[in-house]
Amino acid sequence: MKINKQNQQIPQMIEMMFGEEVLRYSIILFTHGDLLYGKPIVELIKENSKLRRLVDQCGGIFHVFNNKDQNNREQVNDLLQKIDTMIEQNGGGHYSNQMLEDALRFRREVEERRLREEEERKQQEEIGRMMKKIGAEFEAQKRLEIERRKAKIQSDEEGAIVKFIHFCPGIRSTLYGSHCSRFSVWWSYN
Repeated sequence: MKINKQNQQIPQMIEMMFGEEVLRYSIILFTHGDLLYGKPIVELIKENSKLRRLVDQCGGIFHVFNNKDQNNREQVNDLLQKIDTMIEQNGGGHYSNQMLEDALRFRREVEERRLREEEERKQQEEIGRMMKKIGAEFEAQKRLEIERRKAKIQSDEEGAIVKFIHFCPGIRSTLYGSHCSRFSVWWSYN
C-alpha cells in the first residue's frame, strides 16, 4: 500500500482548516479493502511508517471497507460502532461549530500576528536602511568638514608665511635670493 505525499499532508491540512482538535474526531477510512487479499490492514499499518504516522495522527482509529462486498451491512455497522466509541472517548461530544469558530478565530489571530510581525520586520529594515544612509551622509559631511578645516589651516599657514616674509624684508631677500631651497624645505615642515 503506497501513501503519497499528498495523503501524508491531509491531516495537517485538516488541522489547519479546522484546528488541532479536529483529528480527535476523525477516523481514517480505507476503501478497496478487497485489494488486500486477506492480509490484515493492521500488518500493513505496522510495516509502513508513513501509513502508521497517518493513522496515529487520527488517534489510531481506522476502518476498512470492502468495495466488492457492498451488500455487507456489517462493515457499515462496524464503522458506526467505531464512531460511537470515538465520541465516548471525546467525552460524549462531537466536533462542534463552536470548535470550528474557535479554530477559525485562532487561525485569524495567528495570521494577524504574522502580518504584524512582518510589518514590524519591514519597518525595522527600513529604519536600518535610513540609519545607514544617515550615517553615511554624516560621515561624508564630517570628511568634508575635516577637509575644509585642513584647507583653512593650510591657507592660514600660507598667509602667515607670506605676511612673515613681507614684514621681514631681510629674510625675503635671503629666501628669494640664492637660498630658495631653504624656503622649500622650511615650507614643507609647516
